[in-house]
Amino acid sequence: DSLGLTPKLAQSISRKVSFEDKGCPDSVLSLFRSHGFTNSQICDIITDYPQLLIADAEKSLGPKLKFLQSRGALRSELTEILTKVPKILAMKKDKATSVYYDFVKEIIKADKSSKFETLCHSSLPHGSRQDNKIRNVLVLRELGVPQRL
Repeated sequence: DSLGLTPKLAQSISRKVSFEDKGCPDSVLSLFRSHGFTNSQICDIITDYPQLLIADAEKSLGPKLKFLQSRGALRSELTEILTKVPKILAMKKDKATSVYYDFVKEIIKADKSSKFETLCHSSLPHGSRQDNKIRNVLVLRELGVPQRL
């Protein structure tokens, strides 16, 4: 209700998530707000990945957000990336979370510049699987494939 979801969207989300015996959705919303997410960004996150509403804000989501910030993620960068790919917060291990976050960050950075030169200066090892995936994504973008299908 506080996010301004349409009744239809709220019903759709509630069908995908069972709120019984789970964490409090309000604590998840409060956690996102305390980390600088806007209501619009939270709405996008919940729409894309409603299961986060039943996550344990204190034991699961909070530590993941702190972990990403401890790695040097700026608040604005963190909110942008997690809004676009909220499933990063569903990763089980810190290393997997970190690798996935860095991968998405590189794609978004390259996407913004839309230049292949960005990849040459990427922090990813040249020839790595992630480096190749980013190159493939950029080729698709250059061919006119939209970010979301």
